[in-house]
Amino acid sequence: MKPTNKERLSTISIYLGSAFSVAGVQAVGPGLPNLQNHFQLSDSHTLWAISFYLFPGILFAVPLGKLADRVGRMKIYGFCLLVFGISSLIIPLAGFSWPLFLAIRVLQGTAFAGIFPLSIILVAQHGKGSSVLKRQGLRSVSQQVADTVNPLIGGFLVAAAWYAPYLVGISTLPVAAVVFFLGFDEDYRSGKQDKAAEKLKIIGNLPLISIIFGGFFRFFIKFVPLSSLGIMLVNQRGYSTVFAGFALALSSFVGIFGALSVGKVSKYLSPFAISVSTLVFLSLSLIALSITGNVVAILIAVSIFGIADGLFGTVQNSYVSIAVPNHLRGTFSGIVAMSRNIGKFLAPIVMGLILATASITTAFAVSGIIAALGLLLMPPLRHFNKQLSQSTL
Repeated sequence: MKPTNKERLSTISIYLGSAFSVAGVQAVGPGLPNLQNHFQLSDSHTLWAISFYLFPGILFAVPLGKLADRVGRMKIYGFCLLVFGISSLIIPLAGFSWPLFLAIRVLQGTAFAGIFPLSIILVAQHGKGSSVLKRQGLRSVSQQVADTVNPLIGGFLVAAAWYAPYLVGISTLPVAAVVFFLGFDEDYRSGKQDKAAEKLKIIGNLPLISIIFGGFFRFFIKFVPLSSLGIMLVNQRGYSTVFAGFALALSSFVGIFGALSVGKVSKYLSPFAISVSTLVFLSLSLIALSITGNVVAILIAVSIFGIADGLFGTVQNSYVSIAVPNHLRGTFSGIVAMSRNIGKFLAPIVMGLILATASITTAFAVSGIIAALGLLLMPPLRHFNKQLSQSTL
């Protein structure tokens, strides 16, 4: 059954909303030195612009997911897009007050805590006639493109004003307008279920536990190079900051091809086999980066990392979208998002603890070993192989 024009537009709005909202970190990164100069901040206080944005994802992802299951996912998704855009628009008004700036960043981060996990469920829910893996692959592509382009846009805009990179987030406002214009045709809400059916049972459910901790491992692994690769390449390997930025951009760029290829790869490998093999490559690439200083080897390692992450992330998101009954998927996606955000937070902290007693190259090697430990979580995911391979929701 082919999707209607309304369904196509709805799906596109989900892709775009998810992609535009990652500007909250990716676009503002290049502007942190200008932010520091404007407010006269120390290095540690400057990083609060990122941490105050990310921390609400730990606190509010689950409540927003549960609320979405009750009142409607597209309603909450559209509302979060609206709040994200408005909070981006008013950032310049905080130029006189650092506490006010941080408060707006918390508001922005709270909105993102709803946008990111709900987009995973909505992509699966709104795309008829194609597999879940393919739809999640296209969503991952939109995110990878945004990850690649946003730092370039932010670096260009910061020349105009310290607050200019934050204005990229207003791009969610027209998407929110489309979401509200299309309306909300949703009939899965848990309010129509009996009380027993509303409970999400995770304790003792190994497949669900594997998905939750798989999300933690994926974002822990991903944020190791994001937080520390530049330091290692510049301080330990003697490369320029330009090369370090290029290596990170290359990793994001090739991730597009990883996400795009998931449909073809799934014809030859099961979702479980894709998860295991890509996690192995993620681990090996981190270990390789800890060993080699050769420019070609470094670029090959970050490329392998990016492709593997694109595949691994797409399959993990597909698991999230089919693992529990439909009326509980917003709640479960919120739980996985919380686990992922904890991984983001712990990556730089763990790297810092290792660096207190060892070199950054050792820290990368240890992170690669930690990534390999994630393989212990994979076996229960076989439970979803048949369901995911055949699912078009």
